[in-house]
Amino acid sequence: MSSSADDEKTRWGQIMENFDLLYARLNDMCITQQEVKQQLADTTLKVEQCNGYQRFIAQQVKANGQAVAQLTLRQFEHEAGSVSEGSMIADDDAMFENVFAAKGKTHTKPEPTHLFKTHRPSPKAQTLPHHTLPKMLFP
Repeated sequence: MSSSADDEKTRWGQIMENFDLLYARLNDMCITQQEVKQQLADTTLKVEQCNGYQRFIAQQVKANGQAVAQLTLRQFEHEAGSVSEGSMIADDDAMFENVFAAKGKTHTKPEPTHLFKTHRPSPKAQTLPHHTLPKMLFP
């Protein structure tokens, strides 16, 4: 009977060790779960802050868009007023002399068109080589 009692004590000892290991694993899982929960809370807070920043930036963009629209409308009104009073551009056109125009031609102002023009390549004999074209300097 002592051998069966020893065997039973050994089995109970192994069962207790297994329970201890099980509880240790459950404790580790609980600690890990709490860490993940804290990380999730931190991430949620950061996402909410980013959403707040995004809303703030959207409001700024909207306000800037409205300001640009108002400035554009004022500019159009200013240009419309200056055209109706006599444009400086029209005065400058009178002083402009086209040095490339053929001599003896009358200076006529071209009419604007709303039709799309198709580009037809000119024959090679009538075009100037690239190196003879005038250079334009921009500030």
